[in-house]
Amino acid sequence: MDLAQITKSPGMLFFCLFMVLAGCGKDNFPSGDIASGFKLADESQQRLVMEMMEQSNIPFRFDEQGLLQYPLQFHAAVLGIIRQVSYGEALSHTAIESMVILDDRKKSKYRAQFESKGIPFQPQDIGGVTHIVWLQLHGPQVDEIRQVVEMETRQERRLEAVAKGEMPAFLVDPGS
Repeated sequence: MDLAQITKSPGMLFFCLFMVLAGCGKDNFPSGDIASGFKLADESQQRLVMEMMEQSNIPFRFDEQGLLQYPLQFHAAVLGIIRQVSYGEALSHTAIESMVILDDRKKSKYRAQFESKGIPFQPQDIGGVTHIVWLQLHGPQVDEIRQVVEMETRQERRLEAVAKGEMPAFLVDPGS
């Protein structure tokens, strides 16, 4: 879809205007992909996470539900901060970490990433929901994997939307 086609489609013109305005928020939050928001149950830990994010120059804001949001490019760093605040600086070789994977595309990407990095993991099916479990010792490496998989998956979905004519091509990162 080119610029001439976009200007002929009121829906696409509105979408592009929305995207431009969304990237220029009054809160000076950078445009781009946003990581899923979170809120820690312990308010003192939440404040400490925010302080550490500020010290690391990681921008954040709160959404309508009070979840803390941040740019996806900082996902690995934020996961590391949350781990440090929750468990301390030392990584344990006996503690486990896990995540839920609801998307088949991500399931295969995670498997490939864990295997290529030599990180031991165990997929578990609990009530029809896939969980991936690993030792906390590998947490920082897994944080990087999580960021990469999320960024790749979002970019693939944008490219698919362009191919279907649902999104203009200029909104997709040309480096992909």
